[in-house]
Amino acid sequence: MDRMTFYDNMEKCWRVVDDAEVRDGLPTKGEYVEQSVIDRLAAYEDTRLEPEEVREVINSLKIQILDLTQNLRNYRIAESEGRLIVLPCKVGDTVYKPYLRPLSVVPMVVLRIVQDGIDNQIIVDGGRSFCFSDIGKTVFLTSEEAELELERSKPHGD
Repeated sequence: MDRMTFYDNMEKCWRVVDDAEVRDGLPTKGEYVEQSVIDRLAAYEDTRLEPEEVREVINSLKIQILDLTQNLRNYRIAESEGRLIVLPCKVGDTVYKPYLRPLSVVPMVVLRIVQDGIDNQIIVDGGRSFCFSDIGKTVFLTSEEAELELERSKPHGD
């Protein structure tokens, strides 16, 4: 594809080449063109794509968007039917439990995630288990959150 624009270093903007023919309504030499139109044409030319290639890219993106839309629709249906669970963490993550006696925050590695029909649970090293509903209340996803809870919970005067 032959370029119809060039960058004018003196003026710091794109210009239409002097011998550009009228193509698809673009003006010839000497005609006024709004700079934004020339900038858009230059940006298109920078892609080095022919119009048919642009159409192919657009069609490919449309197919991908349709696939993503269908996946999202399926997730929403699964969620509304109670078949979709958003896990607060994954196996191998570390969770943190604050203890008042002794005053400490203990890290624990998540070994399993279990669905028991009532409240889903994480099983951590040491054999302890916590309900998902405990996360953010008695067990935390970051040590900083656990430290803050420890500060809030410790008796005044200590």
